[in-house]
Amino acid sequence: MVEYRPSLGSTTQLWLPAAAAAVLVLVSCIFCTVSIQRTGNAKFIAPFVGSKHAWLARWSFFYAAETVIHEGHTKYEGKPWKLTGNDVIVLPHRYLNEIRKLPFHQANAMQANLDNMQSKFTHLDILNTTRLFVQVLKTKVNPQLALMIPTVRRELDAAFANEVPPPSINEGDWTSVPAFQTIHRIVGRVSARIFGGQELRDDSNWLNTAEGYLHNIFVTAITIRLVPYGFKTVASWFLPCSWKISWNFWKAKRILYPYIRYRKSIVEEKAAEFARKRRDEFPDVLQYLIEQATGRDAELMSLASMVLSLSLASNHTTAMALTEALYDLCTYPEYQTELREEVRSVIEADGGWRKTSLVKMRKLDSFIKESQRMRPPSLMGYKRKITENITLSDGLQLPAGAHVEFAIVPIQQDNTINSTEFDGLRYYRLRQAPSQAHRHQFATTSESVLHFGHGQNSCPGRFMASNVIKMTLGKMMLEYDFKLDQFKRPEGIHAFEYNFPNPEVHLLLRKRNQMPSV
Repeated sequence: MVEYRPSLGSTTQLWLPAAAAAVLVLVSCIFCTVSIQRTGNAKFIAPFVGSKHAWLARWSFFYAAETVIHEGHTKYEGKPWKLTGNDVIVLPHRYLNEIRKLPFHQANAMQANLDNMQSKFTHLDILNTTRLFVQVLKTKVNPQLALMIPTVRRELDAAFANEVPPPSINEGDWTSVPAFQTIHRIVGRVSARIFGGQELRDDSNWLNTAEGYLHNIFVTAITIRLVPYGFKTVASWFLPCSWKISWNFWKAKRILYPYIRYRKSIVEEKAAEFARKRRDEFPDVLQYLIEQATGRDAELMSLASMVLSLSLASNHTTAMALTEALYDLCTYPEYQTELREEVRSVIEADGGWRKTSLVKMRKLDSFIKESQRMRPPSLMGYKRKITENITLSDGLQLPAGAHVEFAIVPIQQDNTINSTEFDGLRYYRLRQAPSQAHRHQFATTSESVLHFGHGQNSCPGRFMASNVIKMTLGKMMLEYDFKLDQFKRPEGIHAFEYNFPNPEVHLLLRKRNQMPSV
């Protein structure tokens, strides 16, 4: 059996040593008597789940988040409770609509997510100083998803040829590839084309730099969250992952600055050419950012940071959802024939991949959504930083500075029949009712399905991610036979509320002898 290994480090090798370093910092802090509280959560009276001492509660939540969340959700159903000491206020589901309707200046979704990702130490603060990238995704990218389909198709063909070279895959032998790393590299190449253009996609230095930056962001964020507030900065000085973020951020700027300068210099002289080309081919997000940016948004630092941050949001979450769906396809192989036939019949009827083709793949969409339900990227969500004192309709008072979240996985499971069973066609059947035809899609949000948020702050890139996931899985099912190198579905890696696909698992691939005619 041939084994092909892309050169990419294991996720486990990156975050576990960092977590161990954080534990050392944590132990040293236990002997300190200084207690620093910088959030408004301390003013909010609610029961604690676990220890009321944040440094002990954080450690418990780090290795047993699912148990902690289940305890809080069942024990204090309908009431607010506190998670990891005074770090987080968890609100019951009944407050969701009220929080959703609060204006941005009262409940800041972006700041809450950045606090969770320890943005002070991960170079993500730029995302809270501008709304330009959100505006571009909503008004420029989403309306052109149909134009993006052929671009994604070409990029997927090139990415597979690069990451899984044809000579190593044949119709006779099974070839072993590291699943998560390979999918991550494929998605990274597609994202580089969508966000930065062909030059970035073909720049191996950029791909490796962006990959290193993204991995170390999660390592650093998870590690720093273990450390008490007064010691976070000091801890960051001694963490290799924190230094690697700064190093990769500097390297990314070295690559992006000359490229952005050149792109800005030709915007006016090639405006007519750009306008003509974009009728036939999706340009890239950077082009739209440059055209729309004014003031500080137009500065090199801002544009470079937006491109890098958008890569984080796109690459990692899309690759994780793709990998989990792939693991489920291997774990429940009885779905493969039916889904493969749906993909084949749709693209043959449409004469190729179209936006309408992806809409018609209802069974595949259902399978991906069920995979996400069973293996969500995060157990908590709908995060908000309360920026001024708020009184809700029943008199509940949220102090300025409070960080509130919802237990989104228990909420979804409470609203799902037979929630512990994997049913790949669950949402396909639900959409058969006339009134439900456009609901229950992978990219659709609702009051009980909050993985992409809900309302005005829902993730603007979820439609693009859905298309990339469907096209990647569709291509794999049509062109390859695949299975896991083990009999049992691989357990993921859990750190705080985050779930990561197991990065050590290998996928066995074999070229199919029947190719689609389109």
